Amino acid sequence: MTLTPVGELSKKNMTFKDDATDLEIGLSGSELTSAGVKGVVTAVHKGTRVGRDHLLLAGRDKRHRLAKEIATGADLHAGYVESLLLDLEDAAAEWLASSTSSEQDFEPPLTEEEEQMARALLSKADLWARVDSVIGSLGVAGEREARQLLYLLLTSRLLPKPISSAVKGPSSVGKSYVVSSVIQLFPKSAYYELTSASERALIYTEAEFKHRILVIFEAHESEFLEMLVRTLLSEGRIIYDTVERDGQGRLVARHLEKEGPTGLLVTTTRASLHPENETRVLSVFVRDDPAQTRAVMDITAHHFSGNGVQPPDLRPFIAAQRWLHDYGTHEVVVPFAEALAELLPEKPVRWRRDITQVFSTIQAYALLHQLQRERDGQRRVIATLEDYEAARPLLEPSLAPSLADNLTMAQRKAIESVRALCGGSDGLATTF
Repeated sequence: MTLTPVGELSKKNMTFKDDATDLEIGLSGSELTSAGVKGVVTAVHKGTRVGRDHLLLAGRDKRHRLAKEIATGADLHAGYVESLLLDLEDAAAEWLASSTSSEQDFEPPLTEEEEQMARALLSKADLWARVDSVIGSLGVAGEREARQLLYLLLTSRLLPKPISSAVKGPSSVGKSYVVSSVIQLFPKSAYYELTSASERALIYTEAEFKHRILVIFEAHESEFLEMLVRTLLSEGRIIYDTVERDGQGRLVARHLEKEGPTGLLVTTTRASLHPENETRVLSVFVRDDPAQTRAVMDITAHHFSGNGVQPPDLRPFIAAQRWLHDYGTHEVVVPFAEALAELLPEKPVRWRRDITQVFSTIQAYALLHQLQRERDGQRRVIATLEDYEAARPLLEPSLAPSLADNLTMAQRKAIESVRALCGGSDGLATTF
C-alpha cells in the first residue's frame, strides 16, 4: 500500500497521502458495514480539491466514477487512482475493526433520502425565510436579528474563521432559550455544549472541537475559563500546558491541545467579558423591554391554550447542515471585500478584529446558499451583494456602538435630528 496516514485517524475524519503523487485522500463519516467501508471520500491534489463523493468503497461503479474524476483533476491515470481507493478501503477497514473508541456525537453518513431532503431545502429561493420561520415556530418570540445571527454563527463552523458571539441580557430574559432553540436546527456534531461541567472538561474531554462551536450557557467568572476562551479565540484552538504526577508520583509536564478552528457562543448576564475576550466576539443583546415581554407572554399563553401549532419537522434543516458538512464547499470568496473594507472606519482599534467577523458572516450566508451561487475557477463559492445585504442588519446591533464612538460632533447632531423625526427611537444611525 502506498498510502500513509496524515495526522490522527478517527471515524469522523481520516486522511492518507500518496507520496508518489502528492495526492491526499480523506474519508469522513466512515462506517464499517457488512458490505464494506462507506463514507465521504475527498481527494485533494496540491491544495486543490479534485474529487468528492459519498460511496461504499467496495461498490465498483461509484468508485470507478470517482477515480476518473480525481484522475482528471490531478492529471493521473484512473487505474492508479482506483488502486489508491482500494488501498483506502483496506486501511480504513483495518483501523475501524481494531478501534475500540466510541467517539462522542458520531453520526452515520446521510441516507439517500436525507441527501435529497437537504438539497431540496438548500435549493429553495426562500431558504432564509424558512430557516427564520422554523426558529420562530419553536417558540422564540421576536429577536429576529439575534436568532438569525446565531444561526449563521453555527453555520460558520465550517469556515476557516468561525464567528464568535456573546449573548447578553439580564437574568430570565430568555438568552438560553433563544440559543437552545437555534441549535435544534443543527446536528450534535456541530457544537459542543458546556453547562455545569468542570471548566477543565474542555481540556480533558475526548470530544473533538475542529469545525464545531463551543456553546457555554451562563458563563461564570473564572480566570481559567477566560484563559481557555481567549486562547480559543486568538489561536483558533485550545492549548493548555500543565504539570501532572505520573504513576510513580513524579511531576511531569503535559501539553494538551484541542485542534480548531472552533467558534464560541456564550450566554452571560455580564455587560462585558474579559477585556481581551470582549473585542473578539460579537455582542448580541436580548431585549428586555415591555413590548418584548408581552410578546413572550403571548406566545407562552398560546402554547398552554392548546391552540399552538404542531412541532415543526426539523429533519430537513438538520440534514441540510449535515450535507453542507459532508458534501458542501467550505471555501467562499468575497469579491467586494476590498471595496467594503475601504468604507469601514479605522477607529476604534477593535475593528481590526471586527472586520473578520463581518466577512465571516457574509461567507456563512453565502455558504448556506451555495446551491444558488456561482463558483470561481477553484470551485469556491462566490459571495454576492445579496449576502452582504442579509448580513448587514444582523451585524448592526453589535457593531453600531463601536461606530458611534468614531462619530464627529456634526454627525452626532444629524443622528439626533433623525432620532427626533423617528419619534425618539433609541436606535443608532450608522454608516456600516
